[in-house]
Amino acid sequence: MLGERLIAAAAVVRAQLAGGKAYPVRLEELMGSSIDALKLVSCMTLFRHVANALQAVEPRPQFATMAEHASTILTAAAAQGYRPCAFTEEHFSSSILPDGLPVFLSSALPAVARAGAQCVRSIDGIHLAADGLGRVNRVRS
Repeated sequence: MLGERLIAAAAVVRAQLAGGKAYPVRLEELMGSSIDALKLVSCMTLFRHVANALQAVEPRPQFATMAEHASTILTAAAAQGYRPCAFTEEHFSSSILPDGLPVFLSSALPAVARAGAQCVRSIDGIHLAADGLGRVNRVRS
């Protein structure tokens, strides 16, 4: 449900920013302030990475759609002077596990799994397992 709502909200923002209008809406106007515009750009930077990473692991239309919305929003935001979040970009460029899963997926697992218990977590239908040593592996359902 959350993924569907995120995609729907991103589609609305995308339409407002890149809707083929002669003068697209300013990001500050759409979001209400420059602070909220920065928050949107930060979130879209994160969501683009998450969607692309999940799409690479297990292709699904909703991952591709979210990645496309986020990329289009970020392109429109950059045209208005809002660059993608540098912190997020740097974090993701150096945070890939050997099996291709981004490290952020491992941090989504409860800390108890890293403390010695077995844990399986499903993130949008992709099952991840953490062993007692904190190693994370994808598990096919």
